[in-house]
Amino acid sequence: MLETFTVETFTPLIDTTFTASATDASGVVHAVPLTLVAATPAAAPPGDHGRLPFSLLFRGPDRLRLHQATHPITHDALGAFDLFLVPVGLGPGGAEYEAVFS
Repeated sequence: MLETFTVETFTPLIDTTFTASATDASGVVHAVPLTLVAATPAAAPPGDHGRLPFSLLFRGPDRLRLHQATHPITHDALGAFDLFLVPVGLGPGGAEYEAVFS
């Protein structure tokens, strides 16, 4: 499924909520809401899949942070998929995460 995603897949979904699943140290699974704040095409040639590389920036709650890892993600329009998220810092309104597609 990930190989079919393009920046155009996500652009109309900016300001919508995705849900990541994360397991804490005690084994409890948490649903972490993430708002897509940007979908940015890269200034690079297409990758192996013939698509232009792009990145996504998500913002989540400050109180429950995700670690760098592949997380199960769900979205009403896209369904369920796994996405590698990297914490990139704290921004206005919460923790920020990036996903890069090449």
